[in-house]
Amino acid sequence: MKSRKALALILILILLIVLTIPTISAQNKPLTQKEINKFGKNEFGLLSYDHFYDVFKYERNLNDEYKTFKGEITVYNTYNRTLNIIISKTLFSEERVHDTIRKNYTYYQLPNINWVTIPKSIKVQPNQKYTFEYSVKMPVEEAFELSKGGGYIFLIIPYVDDATVQTAPGYKVFITLLDEDKKSDINGGSPVTDEEINIPLLFNIIILAFSSIILLISFKNRKKIKRSIIYEKY
Repeated sequence: MKSRKALALILILILLIVLTIPTISAQNKPLTQKEINKFGKNEFGLLSYDHFYDVFKYERNLNDEYKTFKGEITVYNTYNRTLNIIISKTLFSEERVHDTIRKNYTYYQLPNINWVTIPKSIKVQPNQKYTFEYSVKMPVEEAFELSKGGGYIFLIIPYVDDATVQTAPGYKVFITLLDEDKKSDINGGSPVTDEEINIPLLFNIIILAFSSIILLISFKNRKKIKRSIIYEKY
């Protein structure tokens, strides 16, 4: 009887270990030799894929009470010891136009940093990289009321609980808000209304109608001239 209980306990432990392996492998991965050579020894920072930011775009839907965005950030550690990483979320220092993200569009401070959910801390093993998730649960009506016709920006900053280790740069998160009854220009600039879009269309219709009338009158005049020429010959 005792052997059966022991066997059952062992099987449960094995099952728990197996279930946790995918999670561990998804978050903690060894750095490649190429990455170690690139970063050098005793370094901590963000693993960049050509940029240190995420951009989310949301077109307003009146049926949505909340809109949730999710992203991932990867940090690396080339120290020969495990690093305890504190994850912080903070408002951006000022409102700003970021033409590289969207032309003629201002990103303001996030109205409530508590919309953002992040892990409080993580541990990164030596010569490993760690990917953690963050999410933003945005109340749609409040977000649009406070947006001033623009969007939002905030920062996520991972830093080591050790004064001897440098702090990684802040990771920027942009949220672009668009009204569903407005359309944007080709360059992604300020949205224009349907009425503004229809003005050139109406103008083209008028020009087309006017040109048709001119062509019709011209055709009739040509027929009259041709008939008069024929009569003169006879």
